[in-house]
Amino acid sequence: MGNGGVFRSDDFGNTWYFVSQGLPCSEVVYDLVSYEDRLYAAVSRSGIWMSPDKGLTWEAINTGIDNLTFYTLFADDNRIFAAESEGGVFFSDDNGQSWTNRNNGFTDRNEITDFHLFNNTVYASAETLYKTTDDGLNWSRITVPNKQVGRLSALTSNNGVFYTASLGRIHYSTDNLQTWNTFNTPGITATISSFETGQNAVYAATGNGIYFKTNNDGQSWQLVKNNRTSDFLNDILVYENRILTTAETVYVSTNDGSSWNTSDRGLSGLRTTSLDFFGNYLYASNESSGGIHRSPDGGNTWENVSQGLTLTNARGVGAIKSKDNSLFAATGGGIYKSTTGTAWSSVFYPGINKSTPVLDIDGNTIATAVNSEGVYLSQDEGNTFVAASLNGFESDPEQRGYLSLLLKNQTILISTANSRLFKSTDLGKSWVEVTVTPGFILVQKMRLDGNLIYAATTRGVFTSSDMGSTWTRFGVNEFNATDLVVDGSKIYAVTLDGAYVAGLDDKIWYELCEGLGKNAIESVALQGSTIYAGTFSSGVWKRNTVTGDLPAENYNSTTGVSDLSLCPSSNKVNLYTALNIDPATPGFWSPKAAVDGEFDPSVDTPGVYRFSYATRSCGCLNYRQVKIDLEGNSNAGEDSAITFCRDEEETDLLSLISGNPDAGGIWSPALNSGTSVFNPAIDQEGIYTYTLNNAQCGSDSSTITISFEDRPNTGLETSLSLCENSPAFNLLEQVNGNPDLGGIWSPALASGTDIFDPNLDQAGTYTYSISNKGCEASTNVNLEITPLPNAGENTVLSLCLNKDEPINLFNYLEGSPQAGGVWTPALTSGSDLFDPATDASGIYRYTVSSPCGPVSAEVEISVENPYEIEDFTISTTQFEGSNRLEINLAENENYHFSLDGVVYQSFPFFNELPGGSYTVYGKEIDGCGYFIKEVFILDYMRYFSPNGDGYHDTWQLLGIADEDYQIYIYNRYGKFLAGLNPTNPSWDGTYSGTNMPSDDYWFQIELADGTLQKGHFTLKR
Repeated sequence: MGNGGVFRSDDFGNTWYFVSQGLPCSEVVYDLVSYEDRLYAAVSRSGIWMSPDKGLTWEAINTGIDNLTFYTLFADDNRIFAAESEGGVFFSDDNGQSWTNRNNGFTDRNEITDFHLFNNTVYASAETLYKTTDDGLNWSRITVPNKQVGRLSALTSNNGVFYTASLGRIHYSTDNLQTWNTFNTPGITATISSFETGQNAVYAATGNGIYFKTNNDGQSWQLVKNNRTSDFLNDILVYENRILTTAETVYVSTNDGSSWNTSDRGLSGLRTTSLDFFGNYLYASNESSGGIHRSPDGGNTWENVSQGLTLTNARGVGAIKSKDNSLFAATGGGIYKSTTGTAWSSVFYPGINKSTPVLDIDGNTIATAVNSEGVYLSQDEGNTFVAASLNGFESDPEQRGYLSLLLKNQTILISTANSRLFKSTDLGKSWVEVTVTPGFILVQKMRLDGNLIYAATTRGVFTSSDMGSTWTRFGVNEFNATDLVVDGSKIYAVTLDGAYVAGLDDKIWYELCEGLGKNAIESVALQGSTIYAGTFSSGVWKRNTVTGDLPAENYNSTTGVSDLSLCPSSNKVNLYTALNIDPATPGFWSPKAAVDGEFDPSVDTPGVYRFSYATRSCGCLNYRQVKIDLEGNSNAGEDSAITFCRDEEETDLLSLISGNPDAGGIWSPALNSGTSVFNPAIDQEGIYTYTLNNAQCGSDSSTITISFEDRPNTGLETSLSLCENSPAFNLLEQVNGNPDLGGIWSPALASGTDIFDPNLDQAGTYTYSISNKGCEASTNVNLEITPLPNAGENTVLSLCLNKDEPINLFNYLEGSPQAGGVWTPALTSGSDLFDPATDASGIYRYTVSSPCGPVSAEVEISVENPYEIEDFTISTTQFEGSNRLEINLAENENYHFSLDGVVYQSFPFFNELPGGSYTVYGKEIDGCGYFIKEVFILDYMRYFSPNGDGYHDTWQLLGIADEDYQIYIYNRYGKFLAGLNPTNPSWDGTYSGTNMPSDDYWFQIELADGTLQKGHFTLKR
């Protein structure tokens, strides 16, 4: 169910197949209930649908409620209760043919979470419990004692006992709801998502892969953990000797919950973010904790292969890539690697709650990115990952969310979720921002085909031939493309509104919606003659690639392209008749003829005309097309004139006639070649006539007038070298070969004449050209300008005495200075090193010399004494396991921070700290301020093992300072076992001299200021 639609299994969950044909496309199924052979589905924004044949066909039963969303259904005979998403109840007693609003007695409008029939009474759970005995005409409230704040979440009954649940509590009544008992879920504040009865027991599904079970009418409950998942259990089903639960996929247990296996063969209703091939398998990655699936038979059957993706976040997979004998996955918990295709191991863990959404591989290099951080690279096939530079990259960490990444040789392209695209040509050492097109545009996927990059963006498909520096729109369509793949002469693009195909030459997009319809698609892959589409909500689809011309003739939603050849003098043509279309068919022509459906050769333009009409395939349009040309209109081109140089090589005259003439005509007089080739050495000046004869539409002719001229003298190619500060000079006088006067320079000189000025004109190649009535000549002059030496730019520098180490003064010059210069006055080191302890404050001049003259830059240095600051505070969190320490400084102070005085960081906080004593160091970046302060973080040991090995033999507080406290230790039954204080700070795991067993124990801490802390820890033996 859910976004994927409805699936059915006829073998107790071993295999599943899709039974959603006829349901609204790409809509969420919120609830599914059955009565006898009928199924009822609540579909988002589309009311309620019924299947009389176990899902094979569906029909709407939502007259009057067709645009509403329902979350909860209940069916009994012909009676149906439906809970609307905005609150309230609709009721039908004629199997959905008509509906009435039944809200009388509801005192709140909160969402109803469940219905249940008990003792001939229908109950509804919402903010409280409601009941009706008259089909919802009147509802009355029932108070559930000890209910937690919030809604009741589920209902059921068994053996005369009625059950409901609130946050962390199960409420049950054994006397027809007159009195209530309460069970508090131990250890967790659980939300009960659903109840199920079976095998004379009641099951309550909740989070972290946990459910509770009672087989004694609620008197006691057993906690059962599915060790294959930590996700929320959405539902639970008990059938014969099987227990099925739904989380990120379907799990089954045949031994009362002791062990679990996935039960999702054929279950494809998942969000598919990436597709790839590895060995003989097709792999699909799934978001929302779906993990990774693979198919051995081209997508007909699937199995979950997520072993080793142990973290919940790691089962949300954004991309998969194969390389040689390995498969890599980018997940919400880092990068994982598999050599078997079924088991995974972590090769890069970015940290808690940090995801790696993108991945690409080139050779031995792997590139990924960590959200809120940046790009990471591995150059040893995933054994180690190193952060790339942020030089030139997105400056705001909050904006570092990534959509796509492309790696080729030393070039990396990465797009961000805030519509920016960055490029590095040195494997991440530096970055520049590039623009695909002005305005907000998300680059959602990039593919490399040869030397051409194709980008799927929210504003259509773009291409780049220079590795992402500049981009060109592919075609004229602007649509939200999510992925693409190139296949020979065609390109396939998928969008949030279906799939499209275009020819690489004509760049015209055509829909491919047969079967798939207008489904939202996120990924596409190609293998052989099969193309695969990974959808947003309904798994993976496939179809054959398109062969031949477009639109695809083998695509039965169209009839291909019909050819219609006309003469300019032909009468008007009815295109409905030409395509065998009923003129009454609702649809539209594109482009529009002078009159819709009628082509007039004297007015309309030849080309492809399409008639589009609606279908029932998720809004996708069918179409028929006709390609119209005016082949009878012989085109001899337009009259032309051309001048040849006498030394010109032979040329095809047909290519010189204006107006794109047709081939196959006759020349008069005939050329010596016997074809259209003109040779100035043997053919004469004059007028030549080109004639095309057509028996159907008449003849056409054009003339070309040819004249000869001598080629001018522009001299010989010349190379010159000069200094940047050289005086202006006449460039033409420096060209060898005595060129003729009166030519032009390209690019033009700043003087507008032949004068070249190094202060105004650039180095490079200048072309001197002369045209003599179309007879042209040109010569290149290659100019090299030697720049003045670069000593950098003046700098002001402040250093701290007895704090700063000697520095390389050259590195502090602004600009881009050249090495090898001289310092005046000389530094005591005799090199570029400035030592604050021995070199004095003052101005130091750096001079670089070359044949083009000396150049200098100055560094003004002041040496100051360090000082300790007091205007700061340090705050800590305690008893949380992942403790935090944060430094708060006065405004406008820029510091680096450390916990060891060696390794410093720029951000003023430290996370994931165990309890203990810490020395906090701070030093001013641009000044001489510093501070050192010792702080304490209180925490406790999560476990201890009193086995005498000298490691964790006793349990005690961590990080305690000079502070009074009292600690009380209890077992799970609340029995007091030991008390601790500063003079008796640890417990050895005994009570009255007896070793206590391995188990969880609870404690309460009372600090001197009255603060109370509670928790539990584990004793291991």
